[in-house]
Amino acid sequence: DVTWQTVSWDPGAPFGKPLPGGGASETGYQMGTANMADNVLLWQFDAPPGALQDGDTLADASSSGNTLTVSGGEALVAGLLGSSLEDALGGYVFVPVTAASELNFGVSEFTWALWVKTAHDCPAANPPSGNRVYLGAEDTSDETHLWFGCSSSLGSCPTPDGTGRAGGTFCSRKAPTHDCTVFCGQRVINDGKWHHMAIVKRGHSP
Repeated sequence: DVTWQTVSWDPGAPFGKPLPGGGASETGYQMGTANMADNVLLWQFDAPPGALQDGDTLADASSSGNTLTVSGGEALVAGLLGSSLEDALGGYVFVPVTAASELNFGVSEFTWALWVKTAHDCPAANPPSGNRVYLGAEDTSDETHLWFGCSSSLGSCPTPDGTGRAGGTFCSRKAPTHDCTVFCGQRVINDGKWHHMAIVKRGHSP
């Protein structure tokens, strides 16, 4: 028989915590630490839940200062960790990308990742080939056109059966060359559960 005096736990990897901001790296774990040195955009939506008005701003937790601006009104609601941005289907949040911005990736590589919880029908907003855009980038000159979200009718989906899967379209030059790639995942994501979505765009020639 043994009587325990002290019990401690040394976690092997980070779990259930937000990514570190300011380009920092996690320490004190055996594996799975996140190195955010190259991160140029980190929206954690740490403000308390509540309504957001047109023109309100939300801070960027990276060291790049890519502040979000609300357009049309939105809301922060309870999320997986802290608050999350509600997809109200009416408003959106955005950050302008200038020629000198770190978000102007050109032909380099980048990764987009986010947590999503939705039960929305994915094609309803733009039938028959509609989508729900969670992250996107648009060049007003009709060149760059990127979106990552939920779709059910993209040609690359395994079966366009009306269920919503992670998918999107990446066009480095939408017109006149239509240099585009359409993609669709296997997992249905509009089931009302939290899903981690991530996509990596590899470097390419102009």
